[in-house]
Amino acid sequence: MSAAENRHGGNEMTRIALILAGLLLAAGPVQADPAAGRTPLQGWQVPADGPYDVTTLRGVFPPGASSGRHHHEGAELTYLVAGEVTLKIAGQPDRVMAAGDSVLIAPDTIHEAISTGAEPAIALITFVTRRSRPLVIKDE
Repeated sequence: MSAAENRHGGNEMTRIALILAGLLLAAGPVQADPAAGRTPLQGWQVPADGPYDVTTLRGVFPPGASSGRHHHEGAELTYLVAGEVTLKIAGQPDRVMAAGDSVLIAPDTIHEAISTGAEPAIALITFVTRRSRPLVIKDE
């Protein structure tokens, strides 16, 4: 296990994210962040008294909007419901995502999403993070 995986539980968080992605429908609400174009749908702690938070957001990004370069200390799972997004992940070629596409972004990976379609991009975004850590960390 690398130092980064050990520090952030990378493999464990990714495994938990994949297992829990289908179980999130029963979770309770979390607070909204309307300025970021993201509306939290649910959030819960895994296990109930455990070290992880699982949060699902609905993101709406108008044509041309960008998430800005950022990363997360935990895993991100995104499913694009509508629109088109160009995903820029550090060290990888740009990826164009269309409605129905999904992606898993590993912890600490710098990335940016740009809404490149004519219609708003709508995404369901699930994060698995250590308890009480920020969801998004901006990068320059």
